[in-house]
Amino acid sequence: MGCCSAFKDCDYWFGSEGSFFNFYPDKGGSFEVNPPFMIHSTAVEDHLLRVFNFSACHRLALSFVLVYPSPHFWDSDVKQHAVYSKFQVKEVMLGSGEHWYYKGDQHEQTRADPVPATHQTTVRILQNGRGQAKYGNWRYESFEIDLRSAFSTKPGQEVENLYHE
Repeated sequence: MGCCSAFKDCDYWFGSEGSFFNFYPDKGGSFEVNPPFMIHSTAVEDHLLRVFNFSACHRLALSFVLVYPSPHFWDSDVKQHAVYSKFQVKEVMLGSGEHWYYKGDQHEQTRADPVPATHQTTVRILQNGRGQAKYGNWRYESFEIDLRSAFSTKPGQEVENLYHE
């Protein structure tokens, strides 16, 4: 599995499998979901719930790491979505200025520099039971420490303290 994108015809060369909304894993796996920030609905959550239901019928182990600007989760329909009550095992809120990102226009720049985030970001871990058994339990405090360290390290610098035992 490469990645999902809105433009498979253009992004095929970068490994795109097409739209996330057509994605149903055939082998299970651990995936990262970082949707476009202009999706202001429960479309991503609705599809993830369908994928988890599909996985139950096919006995697949699944883990998803969602990365979203925090205001997305302030919407009551999103906040109360069934996919979170059924499958969320961890939530980590990264504060403004505590992590880095690249602006979406880096392709227009001669040099793309990372910038400190000016907004909060929420990272949510979703797993089914088979996913927890296969990919580990993300509830441990050391996972959150490592996640915060990875996000707070400016790109290009070495990340320390990863992979606690």
